[in-house]
Amino acid sequence: LEDAPPLPKRGFVALLGIRALEMTSRAVGRAARICFHVLPKHGSPPCAIEVVVTASPEGDSDINVDRVAYGFMASQALFSGLEVGLFDHIAGKQGGAMSIEELQHLTNINAPRLQTLVTALTAIKALRRSKEGYMLSPNCGRYLVRSSKYFYGDYLRMQIGQQFYRHMGALPDVMKTGKGPDYAQLFSDPAEADLYTRAQHNGSLATAKQLCRKVDFKSMSTVLDIGGGSGAFSIVICRAHPQIKATVLEFPEVCKTG
Repeated sequence: LEDAPPLPKRGFVALLGIRALEMTSRAVGRAARICFHVLPKHGSPPCAIEVVVTASPEGDSDINVDRVAYGFMASQALFSGLEVGLFDHIAGKQGGAMSIEELQHLTNINAPRLQTLVTALTAIKALRRSKEGYMLSPNCGRYLVRSSKYFYGDYLRMQIGQQFYRHMGALPDVMKTGKGPDYAQLFSDPAEADLYTRAQHNGSLATAKQLCRKVDFKSMSTVLDIGGGSGAFSIVICRAHPQIKATVLEFPEVCKTG
């Protein structure tokens, strides 16, 4: 916070309770410096407060209840960054930092909520902050930027963020009633089948390449790809081993979109 403006003596309101700090410490799970952004009133300059919290006493040997309970906030911040193209925009600087003003212009989001999102992504280490602005972390640039050959952001954004999250919200009812998602009924909707197929394709290509490194397909002539979606696994396997003929078994609507 070297570049943060000094705290004003008045004109701002901050609610920092002992319980809030305790929960933050447990959610982080280690000693850390937490930055609270304070909203100014009546034209006062913006400011930030840095608070040092200590590590959770239970360490890694027990469940970190708060980290698990609040984990959905971090993943939703990640999905939101993908949805608005935040990581691609920063990658366009080719290693340079991008200011919040530049991000507002590129995303067409001028409201304070963009700063909140960027702050959250910095807190979960997807972004790194400098005096010049925000940069991508190494893993963020490797896996979440569309131009990277290791990109699988569409799988995270579409399948995890848009489909799995929605269905996992019904898990308590599934436990009580025993009635879970019916995939045949789910994929009878062409839109759902298309979303699933496109997302799964993006997430399966790298996994299929790893499979080819671990399994010797040289002596094989046929492959039955059960639940193969777009055929991503079959495509990678057949490209690496042209002698193989692959058959993909899927639901009708998935086959149509694949």
